[in-house]
Amino acid sequence: MLAKRDANVESQILNWISQVTGEKVPSGLFEDALSDGILLCKLMNKLNPGCIPKINDKSSVHFKLVENISNFLRLAEKYGVAEHDLFQTTDLIDKRNIPAVTNCILAVGRACYLHPEFKGPYLGPKPAEANVREWSEEQMKASKGMTAVNI
Repeated sequence: MLAKRDANVESQILNWISQVTGEKVPSGLFEDALSDGILLCKLMNKLNPGCIPKINDKSSVHFKLVENISNFLRLAEKYGVAEHDLFQTTDLIDKRNIPAVTNCILAVGRACYLHPEFKGPYLGPKPAEANVREWSEEQMKASKGMTAVNI
C-alpha cells in the first residue's frame, strides 16, 4: 500500500485507464482527471460491460458526481477488490487521501487477472495463487523422524 504519492505510479494508472477505456485522459493532476468519477465508471464498464448503465456527466450537480464515484467503488468491490482496498468518496472528491485512490485502482488492476474474460492490458503484478499440497498418511509417517536438514 502506498503511504504517499508517487507521480510515476499515478501516470501508469492514467495510462492504463486510457488504454482500457480508449478515452483520452485529460492533462493535469491525477486527482483532477478522476474527481468527477466519469473515467472510473467508464473503466468499470469496460471491465464488466454494462455494469453502470448511466454515468453522470460533468455538467451534473455535485451529488451526481459523488454518485459516479460511489458506483465505481460498489462495482470495484463486486469485481474482486477487497473492502480494505477501497477509498472513501471524500478521499477523491475533497482530494484528502489520493494515495488511497491510487491503491484502490491498483487493486482493480490486480483483480483483472482473476477475470479470464479480460484480455489486458493489465496493471501491476499478477496476484499469487494458492499452492495447496496434500500429503498422504504414509508420507506424513515417513517424515516423522526427519530433521529440516534431511528435508
